[in-house]
Amino acid sequence: MELEDLKRAWDELNERVTRNELLTQQMILDMLTKRKEGHLGYFNRMHKMGILLVIMITFAGIYSLCVRTPLLNLILLFSIIGIQYVNFTISHIKLRRIVKSEQDMMLQIQRIMEYKRWMNWVYLIGYLSIVPMFFLVIPAVFTRWPLWGQILFVLMILSGVAFDYFQYHRSSDKLKDLSEAIRELKELRGEE
Repeated sequence: MELEDLKRAWDELNERVTRNELLTQQMILDMLTKRKEGHLGYFNRMHKMGILLVIMITFAGIYSLCVRTPLLNLILLFSIIGIQYVNFTISHIKLRRIVKSEQDMMLQIQRIMEYKRWMNWVYLIGYLSIVPMFFLVIPAVFTRWPLWGQILFVLMILSGVAFDYFQYHRSSDKLKDLSEAIRELKELRGEE
């Protein structure tokens, strides 16, 4: 009688442990999935903010047309707008490709690496396109603007560069964490 009770108790305990392991594994999978979705949501928000920025720069360009800004400055301004529009369009397409490759984890990691390479090129091209305009605007700023306007201009440039620096590193960290979350999900799901 004792042997049967002991065996029944053992089987019941074994079943409880198995259920707890499955529940714990499911909780870990849910947590990693939420982490991955959170990072993808971050990049979606960044793209929306970038598009808003391009729209604001476009309005600044339209205003510049109204106040008779020199033609070269207008050409540079609208070329920057065009470059940024192409950047956000291609980045959005690459981000959608990451989301659509949900089932194939290795493909998703490859697409994240493509996105990272694209992001590096965008920063390089973006700064190379802004530098000529910056040097064309500086003489006008320091000869025609009042002192408070000059100080405000310098502060805006410095704050923009600092924001870009921190944003670039934060985005890089988010991409790295996203790749790690996908790798961990792949390992937990037992994919090759």
